[in-house]
Parts: sequence; C-alpha cells; structure tokens
Amino acid sequence: MLTRFDRDHLHRLAEKVRAYDLRQAVEEVTGGRAAPGVVEALASRCAFDHAGTLLFPDHPGEVAEVLDRCGFEVLAPVPSVVVRKRLARRYGWAEDAVEVSIVTAWTGPPGDGHRGVEVFVLSRPAPDDTVAAIERRERNEDHLALRVTHPGEGGPAAVRALLTEGLSLVPDGGGHNPLDRPGTGGRSVWYFTAPGAGRLEVTCAGHPAEIG
Repeated sequence: MLTRFDRDHLHRLAEKVRAYDLRQAVEEVTGGRAAPGVVEALASRCAFDHAGTLLFPDHPGEVAEVLDRCGFEVLAPVPSVVVRKRLARRYGWAEDAVEVSIVTAWTGPPGDGHRGVEVFVLSRPAPDDTVAAIERRERNEDHLALRVTHPGEGGPAAVRALLTEGLSLVPDGGGHNPLDRPGTGGRSVWYFTAPGAGRLEVTCAGHPAEIG
C-alpha cells in the first residue's frame, strides 16, 4: 500500500514537475555546478521531460489515483524493462520473478512540451518490507529526465557527450523498452549520476540501433 510518506513524496514530485525547466533540473542533479554554456547547449537539443521515482503500492491504480487528483493526465501502466533488470541485479532476483510496471502522468498531452511524473511500481508484501525500506532510504531510482527534442549532428550520442564531458556525469546504464509508447518505436533511456548529487535520465523515441 502507499504510505503517507509515499503520498507526500508523490505530491512533492508533482509540484516540482510543474515548476521545473531544463536549467533547474540540471542544476539540481549537478548540485549547482553546471556551466552556463553546457546548459545552453543541452537546451538547444533537449527539454525537461519528467521526474521519476520507485514506489510500493498494492497495485498501480493507487499511484494513478493520487496523480489524477493532482490534476495530471494519467496513462495506462506499461511493463518496465530497464528498472526491472536493475532491481533484479541489485537484489539477486531472477528477472522473470520481478514484476515492475510504470505509471506515467502528464501536465498535458505528452510530447507537446508538457512535463510528467514517472513512477516505477513494485508491489511488496508489507509496507515495512526490507527492500521497500532500503529503496525509500537510498532513492536508487529517483531521477530527473531530459527528452531529446532536436538531436542535431551526432544525435543522442552528442547529448550524452555533453553530460559526461561537459558536466562530468558518470554513465549508470540504460536500455530500450519497446512497450513504452510503442507507436513511436518504444523509448530508449540512458542514466547518469553526479557523485554526491543526483541522477539524470536522457530519453528519446526509438531503439539505439536506429537513433545512433
């Protein structure tokens, strides 16, 4: 079930998403150490897309209900691919024994400049389950995300270079989920971390083999 702590966390994410732009997202992830020139270069290729987290309701509908009451447009849940693998690896689980779904909700129609909240849903047997307690404390899947809107020369690889070379972020895995908005070729994601600060995701439509 969603605890009061979880619900408060969701409300804070919803407020953040409404207020943030790309510059604020990058500054939060880097702890305010982003050079203006790099932020401008990122802004020419990307837009702030969403804030993400991992929660432990009994079912995805609990998350959808909270986000609907926040005034967001909630999409139907889809199975997770990337985060399911990350959780299985982190806790030594078999991937096929882990069921993780994604609930996304937007301030308006996705892709029209609106921003969203992305919630990975992992049901646990009790609110005080050990895994849930660890993840609530460590926030391993919390992130802010940029969406590639104008790939330009070099495509998403050029965006990744800006993050690693311009902001000194550290690659933290990624992958492709063909089930997430399949009409656009699914979604590809790359994660980056800033030591001592936060996590940033870069996302775009399509498969890496097709988008470069």
